[in-house]
Amino acid sequence: MAAGKSTVVQDVVLGEDLRTYTSLVRTRPLYVVVLAPRPEAVAAREAEQPNTGYGAAWTVGLLDEALRTRTPRVGLWLDT
Repeated sequence: MAAGKSTVVQDVVLGEDLRTYTSLVRTRPLYVVVLAPRPEAVAAREAEQPNTGYGAAWTVGLLDEALRTRTPRVGLWLDT
């Protein structure tokens, strides 16, 4: 921020890795926004896409479970 610039980082970080990841960022202020749509909404969006990021090993349900049960409530969580 000394030069008047801000940085935005977008990534998928789940579980305790979110706390670790944010602890590595030294610049302040630090804002964390977690996009946490309902699994039904994700599945509906995926059904409309020609390519998908999900499969047998990594399903919408598994992502949702990891997000909601193993990821600390850091930052602002939005149902998008």
